[in-house]
Amino acid sequence: MDVARHYEQVGGLLRRVKDADLRGYKRGLTRKKMKKKLKIIFYFLLAVFIFAFLSFILRDDDSQAGRLDDFARCLSNKGVVMYGAEWCAHCQNEKKAFGKSFQYVNYIECPKDPNKCLAVGIEGYPTWIFPDGRKLVGEQGVEKLSAESGCQLAN
Repeated sequence: MDVARHYEQVGGLLRRVKDADLRGYKRGLTRKKMKKKLKIIFYFLLAVFIFAFLSFILRDDDSQAGRLDDFARCLSNKGVVMYGAEWCAHCQNEKKAFGKSFQYVNYIECPKDPNKCLAVGIEGYPTWIFPDGRKLVGEQGVEKLSAESGCQLAN
């Protein structure tokens, strides 16, 4: 009888160990699945954050995009030309004032085409030259260019 009772006790112990192993095994899978889900969520949120950050940093300033198209075209049609250099901070400010509309401005990059700039007597950047020979040297802003050219700014 002792052997039978011992056998029952050992059998009961084995069943409990087996059940505990199964529960632990199931829990382990759950933890692994949970870790995997958390990793997926983390990387998704990281990707969203990076995308939002880069979108904010790399976005164009569209505040005046297209608003000055007609003004820039008017300056070009009247023969007004801006002479400047890429490294010139005042030239960059003038370009930014036009936004995307600067593409319509007659512009000469003096370091790339120095003969054109020397021929018209450019001594500083930026320089705006009008068809009547007037020169505006330095940063002018769109309001002053409008007043000097007669081209209307959009409201």
